[in-house]
Amino acid sequence: MRDKCKANNEIIDGKITKNYLFNSPSYAAMFVLGMSRNGKTDWKTKGGTTLKALEENKSQ
Repeated sequence: MRDKCKANNEIIDGKITKNYLFNSPSYAAMFVLGMSRNGKTDWKTKGGTTLKALEENKSQ
């Protein structure tokens, strides 16, 4: 699926240009980057806050 998306220019410079629903942040990161990743530390806001930090702050 990833190769097909790249061929269709749906992944450009590590960014998905079309909406997809993934079961986990790690799978989404792996899909975009093509290697095993920890989505909770790879996904960040524009300000650099990780998904992990956002979730930890939300639970406090």
